[in-house]
Amino acid sequence: MAIMQLIGSVLKGVLIFVVAALYFAPMVIASARGVSGNRCTTIVIVNLLLGWTGIGWLVVLLWALCAAVYDRPRLCPFCAEVMKFEDFFCGNCGRVRVSISADERHSIDTKS
Repeated sequence: MAIMQLIGSVLKGVLIFVVAALYFAPMVIASARGVSGNRCTTIVIVNLLLGWTGIGWLVVLLWALCAAVYDRPRLCPFCAEVMKFEDFFCGNCGRVRVSISADERHSIDTKS
């Protein structure tokens, strides 16, 4: 009888671990994909608050899988200094980054 209780306790522990791993999966996926900054923080908060509903968890999982990864640093093509994605001018050499995407052009147009 004691062995059956031990097996039951171990299975309960494994079940709790698996459920917790699935619950926090969207946060791990977002972090592993490189989603950072405010987007990753928002994914974490929404997952903690609405993940228990099932639908909320599914929405956050899809959000983590589809979130744009714009916060990765890049190197200045002239001096190889690390720049933020949003920076258009290198803080080290002061030169303008050559390639600007259509999304970045749109964000520049709407700011001015």
